[in-house]
Amino acid sequence: MTIADKAKPQADDKGLNTLLGSTKQTTTEIIADDEITNSLIALGQGDKLRQFGDSFTIQNGDRKSDIINTAGKVAFILSDNMHQPANIGIYTPNSDEPIEVTDPSQPSAFIIGNLSLDSDWYAMNNLADGTALYRELISQGLNVTILVSINPFHFNNMSYAEETV
Repeated sequence: MTIADKAKPQADDKGLNTLLGSTKQTTTEIIADDEITNSLIALGQGDKLRQFGDSFTIQNGDRKSDIINTAGKVAFILSDNMHQPANIGIYTPNSDEPIEVTDPSQPSAFIIGNLSLDSDWYAMNNLADGTALYRELISQGLNVTILVSINPFHFNNMSYAEETV
C-alpha cells in the first residue's frame, strides 16, 4: 500500500464531488434504529446519505483546516439553489446532537423529493419535521419537494427565496 492509499479523503481544489466520491453508502450498523435515516431511506432518499471513513479535513470556507470526525456518523448531501452538492451535514444517529454543517457560510439545504417545476415546494427548518411532512403529503398522492435548512441562520433567506420564485 502506498502513502497515497493511506491518505484520508480531503475536500481539496477538486471540490466537494471528489470528497463525496470517497464515501460509501450508509451501512445498517450506523443507522440501526434511527428514525430519521430509516425514514429517509424508506422514502427513497438513501442516495443522499453517505458514510466516510473516520474523518476528513476541510480545505475551504470558514472552517478551513478543521478535522471533521465522521466515525459512526451519517453525511447528508446538502445542495445549493442549482441542485448541486454544496455542503455536508454530519449527523449522529440516535442522538440529540445538532447536525454539523461543514461550511456554515455556504447556503444549502437537504432536498427531500425531486426539484421538478411541477411539484409544490415547502421549506422546513428541521429534518424530522421535513421528513414527516413529505411522508404525509406523498401519502395523499401529492407531488412535493421539501427543502430542509440544516443551518438555522440560512432558513429565513431560503424561505424568502422560495416565496419569490
